[in-house]
Amino acid sequence: MIIMGLKSISEEIKSKVQEGKVHPQELQGATISVSDVGSLGVGSYSPVIVPPLACALAIGGLSQRMVPCSKEGHRAAQYLTVTLSCDHRVVDGAVGAQWLAHLRKLLENPQAMLL
Repeated sequence: MIIMGLKSISEEIKSKVQEGKVHPQELQGATISVSDVGSLGVGSYSPVIVPPLACALAIGGLSQRMVPCSKEGHRAAQYLTVTLSCDHRVVDGAVGAQWLAHLRKLLENPQAMLL
C-alpha cells in the first residue's frame, strides 16, 4: 500500500489533468470534483459535471468589497466566489444549496473544522 500526503495527491492529479490522462475509472467512488480557477485569475465560472460524479465545485478568485462596519462606517472585506453544479438526477438542487451553505459557514469559521 502506498500512502501519500495531500500535496503529493494534488501534484499527481494536476499533472494527469494537464496531460489529459484522467480516466473515468479513476473517478470511481468519487462524488464531487473541485476546480480552483481563482489561482488563474478567473473570478467565477460554472463548472461542468463529469460523470460519474454528482457535483462539481468551482473556486473563483478573491475580491475586495466595501462592507458596512459599526466602528468605522465601512471597511474592506475579502470575498471568495464559489459555484456548485449538481446533477439533479443524483443530488437535488435544494440539498446542494444546503451543502454550499454549510461550506460557507466552515470557510467563514475555519476553527469549526478542527477535531
